[in-house]
Amino acid sequence: MSQLRVLDIMTKEVVTIEDHESLEVAEQTMKAGRIHHLPVTDDGALVGLVTAHDLDQALRTGSKNRLRVGDVVLREILVVEM
Repeated sequence: MSQLRVLDIMTKEVVTIEDHESLEVAEQTMKAGRIHHLPVTDDGALVGLVTAHDLDQALRTGSKNRLRVGDVVLREILVVEM
């Protein structure tokens, strides 16, 4: 029986967003790519993950123009090395 590897099921071309971007840009990026999770970077280095749920909650507060992705990012993430 063969084992399922992360390499076999992972997304090869990952869409990311910089932590200084607005929540509106993150929302537009998710909608355009039909994705629900965005890795967040700071100068290209992975710093966390933002989800569609995170954005929905933040946008409900009316902070769309004030908050940045870095304000709502989940910074404790599990990274799998290949």
